[in-house]
Amino acid sequence: MKIRVQKQSIESILINLQPFLEKKDASQITSHIFFEAKDNLCIIKSTDLEIGLSIQTKHITIDHEGSCTANGKKLLDIIRILKDDEITLELPDN
Repeated sequence: MKIRVQKQSIESILINLQPFLEKKDASQITSHIFFEAKDNLCIIKSTDLEIGLSIQTKHITIDHEGSCTANGKKLLDIIRILKDDEITLELPDN
């Protein structure tokens, strides 16, 4: 999977998903954000198993389709320190 997105767009999405993540245990899958990129649409989800949020956006350029998860808090922390520019998120095929 490989997607490109403007920092401001992905940061806004991640901020909106934060309340729906598990806070106590970072090793739980519920502390992760799920990305699915296919058919020119990116779906980004988070849940704490009681309530969740799913965001669909076309403001992300999809270079290679796929899906993955990433720790939501850590990803947002990294995105926040980057300069305002296009960001590439890539999961190499192995």
